[in-house]
Amino acid sequence: MPSGSAARYETRARELRSRGFPLSKSHTFIRKNKPMRNKNRFAQKAFSVLLSLALLLPGCGGGGGGSGRRVPDVFHNAAHVVAGPNQTIEDARQAPAIDFDGTLHIGAGVEPDRDQLGTTGEHGDAAVSSGHVRDGAGRDAMVVFFSQFFTDRKRLRTFRAQPVVRVARGTSAAHTDLVVRAVQILNAYLPRENRMIFSEIPSPYGADLVDVPRGEIHVNFGPFGEQIPENFRTYRGFASTATTGGGIIAIASRIWINSNRLHQFTYEAGISLLAHELMHSLALGGHPDAARYPLSFIRHRSPRGFSRRILGPIDRDVIAAAFEYAPEATSANELGPWSDTSFHLRGDVDDVSFGVASFNGLLQPWASGPTPSVDLAHNTELSGSASWSGRLLGFTSESQSLAGAADLTINFETLRGQIDFTGLEHWGVNATPGPVGSGQTWNDGDLRYSVIVRKNTFIQTGGDAGEVTGAFFGPNHEGMGGVVERSDMSAGFGGTR
Repeated sequence: MPSGSAARYETRARELRSRGFPLSKSHTFIRKNKPMRNKNRFAQKAFSVLLSLALLLPGCGGGGGGSGRRVPDVFHNAAHVVAGPNQTIEDARQAPAIDFDGTLHIGAGVEPDRDQLGTTGEHGDAAVSSGHVRDGAGRDAMVVFFSQFFTDRKRLRTFRAQPVVRVARGTSAAHTDLVVRAVQILNAYLPRENRMIFSEIPSPYGADLVDVPRGEIHVNFGPFGEQIPENFRTYRGFASTATTGGGIIAIASRIWINSNRLHQFTYEAGISLLAHELMHSLALGGHPDAARYPLSFIRHRSPRGFSRRILGPIDRDVIAAAFEYAPEATSANELGPWSDTSFHLRGDVDDVSFGVASFNGLLQPWASGPTPSVDLAHNTELSGSASWSGRLLGFTSESQSLAGAADLTINFETLRGQIDFTGLEHWGVNATPGPVGSGQTWNDGDLRYSVIVRKNTFIQTGGDAGEVTGAFFGPNHEGMGGVVERSDMSAGFGGTR
């Protein structure tokens, strides 16, 4: 049996091959040809200085190599496996689904502890709790953070319209999956009007930044010596962004991921790397102080896994607040009001929890429950069709509380079904939903979607406008839950069989 680094490589290689990553090189080949990190440090610095003087300002070296004191990978031992099969381009608009070692979570990582909220009673068969939780950084902390980026070297720049993400022609399904997962995660923390759109049209492989159309972000996977100068060959990723308006408005971006190094890290590390580079493309042209912000995804060496908040705690504020600055802003002090408090609605039905947070105008729904022991299709106790029923809790786009019934039916021969949200009512702004029938009917009172099952998750395939991302919970799929997001509402839902 191999031992030491060879054994670790072979174990990791088997896992990555099972996900579709082509790894043909032996551990010995990689060890002998592994680039040296320290000897290129001066060249990396010199090249970075030259690039910073160019009209097309660069992004970063993406947490791979380069200079700087190494900060512990605080998420490394807490990395978790993302649920479901390889995600495709069509899945980019869905909410993220992450398995936290026995707890399957859908949506943004904003779930409050139940004891942080006040129990307000029941709505249908759900125990409802609500209240304000101080779970954000607040304005003073944001001004300090962004003050690092109002300089010539570290630039705050944002897209003024929803950027379009495209992967290069020939990108493998496994690599596309990494990009889609990262887009799903960041979109869960972005205002809806600033979320990324994933295009089905591939970009040309190896296109230069000057060739990236306005409003687009192109992602390439390949060996660094092919398109990126050798000075950067130790980097895991690199983002460069074209700007205008004095360098404060992003107009196009290009991300290059070093395919020679992906095998050296976990699957979650690959996703966090893409999230890191996309944060550079979207807003931040530099890295914050790693000692002060060790949990941030945008620090020099990005975390290689996920905390229960998915992103680092500071990043929830950062990724949204960046878009609150006016294009002509020249100082971090120009950020307007920014609260450190969210208002939460939470529902609990047996072991299934769900809800939504209202945070500085941003609505973030979520749902979670115990991870099933097998995929739904392999549950021998279920056949024909099965139904789950429960409740939905959320907010309208005006932050009025929203509630109703949630009913899901799945046909086990086709693994397709229907989810209906009915009796939808709304109350006041940040109000606790009253008893069933006590509110005002929301729109026509219902939403209906056809869905398809993927392992232990499900997504919409048709029906009303909006996106539905759900999952089954419990050892034998006793529960279900998820999120539904539209331009006029966002909500979490959950129920039992």
